[in-house]
Amino acid sequence: MNQRKIKQCLILVSLILAGLVPFQTSLADTKHTSLFLDKSYFDYDIYWSFLKIGTAQLSFQQLEPKNSPEEAYQIRYSVKSNELINAIYPVETNIVSTLLKIDDHIKPSSYKKNSNEGGKQRDSLVRFDYQLNQIIEEKNQIQLSPIDIEPNLQDPLSLILAICQNDFQSNPTFLQNVTDGGQIIPIKSSYVEMQTINTEIGEFQSQVIDIDPQGLRG
Repeated sequence: MNQRKIKQCLILVSLILAGLVPFQTSLADTKHTSLFLDKSYFDYDIYWSFLKIGTAQLSFQQLEPKNSPEEAYQIRYSVKSNELINAIYPVETNIVSTLLKIDDHIKPSSYKKNSNEGGKQRDSLVRFDYQLNQIIEEKNQIQLSPIDIEPNLQDPLSLILAICQNDFQSNPTFLQNVTDGGQIIPIKSSYVEMQTINTEIGEFQSQVIDIDPQGLRG
């Protein structure tokens, strides 16, 4: 997916989530405010020019507590080409980001991506080890050299939460360090305008945010 398509996708996702999901505006409020509406999801169609080429879903879920005292969350993103494209170059991608609430901050715990493009399977798993202060990536079950974790780091899906927590009225340009296992890239998000979204359940005032992915893989 090229940079233009990624940018359009993220603008659309940010626009819809800003209107439909009650994201908090301050990390200081995490003790009292839900990060998102549990089990909420957003289905949308993917087009190339005027031709529909597939579908995608973005979903959010709070996980049941297991053996850890931290709250855990999961963001899932899936893309699948339709029958027309499958005959030429089938694409199916599933990404799962697992997040932990540590010291009132939301931090990525793992980032798993399974992708099949044109019949070629690619699998990757990125683990964020905060005790070792390392990011460890496995590609097709081969472990790569770890890199150091930087403060306030997110993965490509948890970036959505970070963006929605920013107050773009007082801070119209937001910079966030992001990694999908490769190099750490600063992603810039900029306020564009207010826009009204009309849906079947009502009208929502939302902010349009322009996001430059800077060649981020995930």
